[in-house]
Amino acid sequence: MNNFFLTTQLHAATANDAYAERYLSFAASVDKIITGISPDESGSANNPVLAGIDDISEALSALATTDSTSGRSALLSRMNSLIANAHTLQESLDEFRKQADAEVSSNAKVLESQAKQLAEINRRLSSTPNDNNLLTQRDTLLGEMSKLVDIEIQERSHGGVDVQVAGGYSLVDGLKSAKVTAETGAYGDDLYLAVNGDVLFNPETLGGSLGGNLAAREEIIDGSERGLAKALLGYFSALNVTNKGGFTKDGLSGEALISIPESSALSNAKNNGTGNFSISIDQNNVAALSSGPMIIEKTASGFLVVDTSTGNSVTTDTSPIAAFGYQFDAKGTMVAGDKFLADPLANMLKGATVTGGINDIAAASKQPVASGDVSNLKNLAEVSDKKIFSGGKDTIYNEISNVFVTIGNRHVAAKQDATTHKTISETAAMRWANLSGVNTQEEELNMIKFQQIYQSVSKVIESDKKMFESIIGVV
Repeated sequence: MNNFFLTTQLHAATANDAYAERYLSFAASVDKIITGISPDESGSANNPVLAGIDDISEALSALATTDSTSGRSALLSRMNSLIANAHTLQESLDEFRKQADAEVSSNAKVLESQAKQLAEINRRLSSTPNDNNLLTQRDTLLGEMSKLVDIEIQERSHGGVDVQVAGGYSLVDGLKSAKVTAETGAYGDDLYLAVNGDVLFNPETLGGSLGGNLAAREEIIDGSERGLAKALLGYFSALNVTNKGGFTKDGLSGEALISIPESSALSNAKNNGTGNFSISIDQNNVAALSSGPMIIEKTASGFLVVDTSTGNSVTTDTSPIAAFGYQFDAKGTMVAGDKFLADPLANMLKGATVTGGINDIAAASKQPVASGDVSNLKNLAEVSDKKIFSGGKDTIYNEISNVFVTIGNRHVAAKQDATTHKTISETAAMRWANLSGVNTQEEELNMIKFQQIYQSVSKVIESDKKMFESIIGVV
């Protein structure tokens, strides 16, 4: 057989290279979409999110100087523009997410087909052990499989192989191949690879382009959308709270200018109860707002809420639950042990709309409303400079910058990883190619053949020599 140690190294390097390349592809695309700049109507190049926040701040500052109907209309228009731009970004992220899921689904079928082919090669090798053509087919298939997932290989004496993935899940066991499918996770949300019904959630142990897809979907696509949604929804919440703290020209309390809808949690497939949670942002507590996601568990004595992004947890006896900048309101029947996934930000941002009208903008900060009182408009104009995030440490600009930096850093790190793994893969391929001709069994057979040929030729030479000597003797 070919040097199996080098072959195994090559497969591992190939899987890591495919993982890194797939991850980089999404990291680069998301970085360009969210943190990139695009020309506005005047031809200037700006980031649409930052430009939208700037536009709202400028409109509020202008109103605080001169309150007018046209100025109020301009403010609401700019709010609508920012939300529209955010929705456009979300649509792009949705397309990336669909692409990732489609690749999981299609590659699951490819991997299952490869496993079947390999099991058939094993069957044929059991009849014709270490057949060179079959070994070549085997190695080609293993090379293709390692692009999709990180495989572990055990070789049998006849040249057949057993193949496992993700630390022990069998793809090929002798003449048997696994059923490989794309299945939704425990909460019915995303697609994952499943081997004989066992869903594989860990992208790093899965490896290959499939693992890179899953990691990019969670860390790059979902993570970026959560960060963006948290920043914008937190900003909208602060504007709403500030407007509600003022009074309109009619002396009425201000209302929310931007509607942020409630969202629902996702129930675990193993839940015994039929209940669920409705989730809303605690708009008065943006400082505590987390990007999540959160896991909520019904316990014997109440509820446990865990923020998976930090590991922090909150326990409570009753519902509604105030935790991590949200309110979770239990609905229906729940049984101890029931679990729920709370990942609401993306859906909340998708449903955000400007609902306030020009007369709903609260200019005054106290009653009775005095003519020319624009003190609450000044409060609204100052929202963008207030430290409302991260426990009162960051402004909206800080928060957006943190999101952009995180996305950019992931892109840079992905580039470095891809370069490193590409070099390792090329080195492994070179080493394998240099020694791929060193086939010990084949070389033994060739040596025997060469010896036989040598012996035959030697006998011919010896006969010719004796004949020549005889001729010389006669002469």
